[in-house]
Amino acid sequence: MEIRKIDSVLCHEYRETISRYIYKSVVNSRFMDSYTEEDARAKCGELEHYLEQDKAVVYGAFDGDQMAGFIWAYDYPFREDRNRLYISIIYLDPSFRGQHIGQQLIAAVRTYAADNGYRALFLHTEGHNTGAQAFYAAMGFAVERLQLVEEIDK
Repeated sequence: MEIRKIDSVLCHEYRETISRYIYKSVVNSRFMDSYTEEDARAKCGELEHYLEQDKAVVYGAFDGDQMAGFIWAYDYPFREDRNRLYISIIYLDPSFRGQHIGQQLIAAVRTYAADNGYRALFLHTEGHNTGAQAFYAAMGFAVERLQLVEEIDK
């Protein structure tokens, strides 16, 4: 498995795969009913534009010419901490899970962050996704805050 930095050209070349991975990452959340494959294609187009403007960092995991997964991060200052890099999406094709590829993708972003003066990485995950929570904890992430929701009956 090779971890490679993705630029706008490579993003365009793998647009269908990245769009599919964006879609699958969102439908694993509670917003699955309102998110479409067209939304994911549009988000991939935004990603390509962000890469052209150097406003995102993306790494892909490649098995030959096949993209096994990717990670997308960008600068996201939070309150007084102005040096944070937000991991927006990390997704691995299920057939490649359990091979430490997610660790390699996070390590690539961690190295990028350290080399570019960031003090922290952060991300969000779904409350019901205990597997992801355990993975992130094993990677050194700690809970910083929790989002709580109360549904209002109409």
